Amino acid sequence: MRRVCSLGWVHRSNIGELLEFAEKDAAAVLGVLGATEEPYDVVKFDRRNRRLSLITCPEFDSVWEPGVEDVAVYRLGRWKGSPAPDCRTRRRGCQVYHRREDFVAPGYAGFDLEAARRRTRMLSAIPGLDRRRAMYASYWAGFLADHGIPSGREAGP
Repeated sequence: MRRVCSLGWVHRSNIGELLEFAEKDAAAVLGVLGATEEPYDVVKFDRRNRRLSLITCPEFDSVWEPGVEDVAVYRLGRWKGSPAPDCRTRRRGCQVYHRREDFVAPGYAGFDLEAARRRTRMLSAIPGLDRRRAMYASYWAGFLADHGIPSGREAGP
């Protein structure tokens, strides 16, 4: 699981770890996941605000830093009956995920976990990275180009 403050992100293959992170809201999270027809690849949960985001990220397994596509946000406890998202956002690749190896369960076979870890270590060692802007695809593409680092598709599992 990828964690930053009160936020946790997991790939759909790693929902069990998200439920542990959600603690007292685990049943509500399961209620949304079980009832929704929203497609999703990544799930983000904000413990402080009790918000669950279902995120499509179709290239999660095939590119080094996959782009966020669509996001449906649910505020837990805001509905009666079937859960419905409070809002939907179309990002269409303007944000990217880093350290995708942290999102998945151990032994995940969708991409080469060790290659992803090596890339993370290599990128973390480069000076001058603005971590506040690194999630934006335009900044990230420029950073990689400035340092002569290939972006795009991984070689595969």
